[in-house]
Amino acid sequence: TKGTSMVKKKIVVIVGPSGSGKTNLIQRTFKPKQVLRSITTRSMRPGEVDGDNYLLITNDAYEAHKANDDMIQTVTYDNNQYGVTKSEALSKLKQFDTVVVAVVIESVQDYVDFGQLNDIDVISVFTYISKDMLLKHFENRTESQEQKEHRIAKYDDEIKNAKLFDSNHILNMDADDFGASASHQLLTLLDSINKL
Repeated sequence: TKGTSMVKKKIVVIVGPSGSGKTNLIQRTFKPKQVLRSITTRSMRPGEVDGDNYLLITNDAYEAHKANDDMIQTVTYDNNQYGVTKSEALSKLKQFDTVVVAVVIESVQDYVDFGQLNDIDVISVFTYISKDMLLKHFENRTESQEQKEHRIAKYDDEIKNAKLFDSNHILNMDADDFGASASHQLLTLLDSINKL
């Protein structure tokens, strides 16, 4: 393509086991304002600032977004609702060519559909982590032992999703701690897509 052509807007969708380092990967690779923030009905976690990664809202406010057809995706996880609004994505894509979101595997198709309707490329990547590295990550988390055990129990199911991704869309989170090489791999992938 010629240098004058517009770069197509992109949403990078990051999928992987809970605790695989998705948040760290995002922080290493993107500016904070490029991150699509989820709205959620869950309560604030220790050390969290409302509005940084999540917008904490009431159940009623969440239902209002759904009623107004403003949701790209919505998911219930541990009895709390999570989702990303269309208005959040479109607003961020006015500011940046590429935005990023971490989601559960069931939500990837929602982003693909949204991208097709709005002429946006959706690039989905998977954060692969071994069980040994996952356990190492959990040593540093402030969650209860019960929450950690719940996430570890889900690992075997979540890691199977890697088979749904092309090998160059699987980022190895084991290569170093918290994803410096995975970040480089992701940037290389995005650069190659930009050159198509």
